[in-house]
Amino acid sequence: MLLAPAIGPMPFIDRFTRFIGLPPERIPGMLRELEERVGVRLGQIDARLVAPSLQLPALVLHDPEDDQVAFTQGQELARAWPSAGLIAKDGLGHSRILKDPDTIRVAVDFILRQAVTSR
Repeated sequence: MLLAPAIGPMPFIDRFTRFIGLPPERIPGMLRELEERVGVRLGQIDARLVAPSLQLPALVLHDPEDDQVAFTQGQELARAWPSAGLIAKDGLGHSRILKDPDTIRVAVDFILRQAVTSR
């Protein structure tokens, strides 16, 4: 069960650099510094890279109008994950999806179905 999932750090880094007005020629240096601190290439931190090998079923719930994590990220992850489904939850944004009674019901139903089928 994934609620408004991000695929990795790169979309956030892109958004951050635009927000602070970092000149494009400075971005590679910033990325190198981040990679040195983290110890891995940031492009390797991407859920779409591991998703094709996952055997577990998944369900992605995401609002197409989410202003913090683009809906396309949820779509791409669901497409990359062989046994994943995607449900658009309109009008909930990024945070209200966590408190929405229908979203909670769908999530609980999905989890219960998985528990029954895994027995």
